[in-house]
Amino acid sequence: MKKNDFLHFLLLALLILLVVVYRLFNFIPNFTPIAALALLCGYVFKNKKWYLILPIIALFISDLFIGLYQSIVMIFTYLSFVVIALIGAKMIKKIKVTSVFLSSITASFTFFVLSNFGVWLGGWYGYSWHGLINCYIMAIPFFRYEIIGTLFFTFLIFAIFNFAIKPIATPELQNKLY
Repeated sequence: MKKNDFLHFLLLALLILLVVVYRLFNFIPNFTPIAALALLCGYVFKNKKWYLILPIIALFISDLFIGLYQSIVMIFTYLSFVVIALIGAKMIKKIKVTSVFLSSITASFTFFVLSNFGVWLGGWYGYSWHGLINCYIMAIPFFRYEIIGTLFFTFLIFAIFNFAIKPIATPELQNKLY
């Protein structure tokens, strides 16, 4: 591995570490950089296994420290970040304000719909239409933090990537990744 390739890998690993550490000390619900990391991975990596697995690894490591939760909720939460990585791969072809903004909003809605559907399946609100609707209504206060956090961290992480990481990557690495 060339020096620049190693530095590029190290910076991506550092970004994942920062995401994990932030989740450990965050006290605002749903104001996290996980969706931003998933969008970035979808944009950066050509290989699906990498862009699908890296956000899940970051989420799982932080969940080991924060605490694991009901399995059906975890499945839908993790599934939402897999879908968000796919959104990053499909919606962000070039780093532009509009594509980053639209993918962030789409990511927030994806997380809201899938994770709360998992909560409903967990039986917390009763297995009825009324329970499903109530589940989504009760989640609305947290949704604003999700949108604001995803927008903030997506723009921050993409700016870091675009101005600090991408310029130092060798042409060989750029061909492998993006």
